[in-house]
Amino acid sequence: MLKSRRLWCDPWHLMMIFTLVGVGCSETMPAPTRTRSQPVMPAAIGRVNVGSAMGAIISSTCSPSPNLAIKCPLYIDHQESFVRNGPEAAQEYSYTKDRGELVYLEKAAINPVRVRQGGQITLSATYTILSPRDQVNSLTIIREVKFSGKPALPASQIMLNKPNGTFGDRVTLTLPSPLLAGVYTVWTKILGEKAMDSQDHSFILE
Repeated sequence: MLKSRRLWCDPWHLMMIFTLVGVGCSETMPAPTRTRSQPVMPAAIGRVNVGSAMGAIISSTCSPSPNLAIKCPLYIDHQESFVRNGPEAAQEYSYTKDRGELVYLEKAAINPVRVRQGGQITLSATYTILSPRDQVNSLTIIREVKFSGKPALPASQIMLNKPNGTFGDRVTLTLPSPLLAGVYTVWTKILGEKAMDSQDHSFILE
């Protein structure tokens, strides 16, 4: 069953305006693409690395422009869903407690993949969180929107407390206008306390 949650939004969203830096347009737009990273286990990443990743997202900004006024909130209608309980998720991934914390982003998606100026897109994700503690886990879902590798919009940051299991998460992004037409990339990142996973997808702004 889906349930709505309130999204966190930076106070500076209300005071600052943003635009894209050093980007151009192309008459021939590449098709939307996706890449993903492998799930990262504690042996490869620790609490310090996860914290650094969060800090880089939160502190990133774009150059001001008088033409693009960003209204808060950009991200609305946050909803969550249940997929698997803890034992079912552990069986799915052959998880044992000696592996430590496991964070796995099974799927991230954008709908639609083509959108007009001022339109809306739905950003969805299905993820698994497993830890040996058998208690509620703190995690953060971050979504970054980039153009030509540079931040295009403020990032969405949702902080959750979840038991072991697999869950769905989605949010609606209302695009400010005007933005440069072209291919935009959305990085979806699931950050636990000691592990993280991410996927990269794109959409075309017409």
